[in-house]
Amino acid sequence: MSLPIYDDGQRRIYASSGCYVISEYGAWVPGCYADYATATAAFNYDNATLQAIQDRLNATVADPDQRVITSAMLEAPR
Repeated sequence: MSLPIYDDGQRRIYASSGCYVISEYGAWVPGCYADYATATAAFNYDNATLQAIQDRLNATVADPDQRVITSAMLEAPR
């Protein structure tokens, strides 16, 4: 994994292959995010919500490279 592209000492965002991933307080946060803005917005959601969105993607999207969380998915009612 490369160096973080965002790091405030507690939360980090990394560019990964085809998506962005985040960590908070040294632990990985669920999800693979479509872009930097979505990864940043994900800090406003709890891990259970993010995991549920990623689980839904994993169950319904055949191509693993397309299993990324978008801002629209974060904003959609649950």
